Amino acid sequence: MRKISLCMMAGLMALSLTACNIAYVSTENQTTGDVPVADGEGVLRVCYTDERYKDFFEFCEKEYERLNSDVDVVIEYRSENTDYTNKIISDSYNNVQVADVYMLSDYNLANVYLAGVAMKNSFEDFNEDNYCKTALNACSYGGTLVAYPLSYDTTYMLYRSDILSKEDISTFGNLILFSDTMETLSEEHPEIQALFSTDLNDIFLNYGYIGAGINVGGETGIDTDKIEIATTKTLNLFEKYQAILKYYAVDGKTKYSDIFSGFTDGKYASIIATTTNLSDLKKCELEYSITEFPNLSNVNKTSPLSLTKCVVVNPYADDTATASDFARFVTFEAANYLYEYSETLSARRGMTYENSDFSYIYNSYEKASIKNKLMYGEQLYPLLEIAMHNIIAGNAADEELKKLEEYMKTQIN
Repeated sequence: MRKISLCMMAGLMALSLTACNIAYVSTENQTTGDVPVADGEGVLRVCYTDERYKDFFEFCEKEYERLNSDVDVVIEYRSENTDYTNKIISDSYNNVQVADVYMLSDYNLANVYLAGVAMKNSFEDFNEDNYCKTALNACSYGGTLVAYPLSYDTTYMLYRSDILSKEDISTFGNLILFSDTMETLSEEHPEIQALFSTDLNDIFLNYGYIGAGINVGGETGIDTDKIEIATTKTLNLFEKYQAILKYYAVDGKTKYSDIFSGFTDGKYASIIATTTNLSDLKKCELEYSITEFPNLSNVNKTSPLSLTKCVVVNPYADDTATASDFARFVTFEAANYLYEYSETLSARRGMTYENSDFSYIYNSYEKASIKNKLMYGEQLYPLLEIAMHNIIAGNAADEELKKLEEYMKTQIN
């Protein structure tokens, strides 16, 4: 029997206890392609879940009210903890301080959609011309685009442009070839301790090497029949990943913060970095540049892990048309202001940044894997991190990955 999430149980209990008090809410716009027309009146309650976005949502509040004088946008910060989606569901069913528009991490989308508190996104702007497939899949439940892509986090390569700008570093294979020919590197740059380094202690930074071989949840992360971890492709990618670690003598003892500071201090010519601390690059006095997470070779592609923050419209909102219009405004029209006010990267294509190199990170996002939305699927990532450590320590890769695959199948089905 398939397990029922605590979130859905709470929602169903709230529904059964308060059924006589629930006003009927049409779900027509959840299933049709019609875009509601905002009447531009009333109070719009908006929740955001990360304090980095405070200034951005305050900007959107003021700008939207300026453009829509009859709308009063009220923003509220709530931490996206285990009670966050339960409270949205309960408040909606009980008609208590309903969050008309709320921010959410992509992997939590299934909970709110199945509970009936996520309305379909029907705007034509949200297509592959304006958003990459990763963003759209992250904000979808099956074939339905549910949410509005706001921002993303993923990993990329950060490198010394004074050393590597003329080299083809689109693959780790090419980087190794360059390393073999750099006999004078230590003489010209005595500060450099290694041409490449990476943190082995964080699955977010390491998933990319083998991510192209893993399929858990299918394209939009909800397919329980798609649990493929111990594939031939994954094993092949892992073998090449280990060869890279051995070549550069990456021992796994150095944490990401030290690797990043090591890069800015000139110790490393290139590292795998994460978007979560882009603002720290302002302190870097070296000549640096950014490129997407390199492929292992021309044949063996990589797929870094991504996390998409999205905006969701609640069908229990008093005015779903205005709520939908605001969600579009925040994620589409105001997208070019997102980094300025939050130092996070917009999920919309073609944004411009003061640091023009940031635009290249979108290439990593475009080929990235999304986190699955399966019930108990979140267990995959810490367990995969453990399995990768065990394999690097000498355990058989096929046995470790097969064991993980069987465990995930048992948990999910």
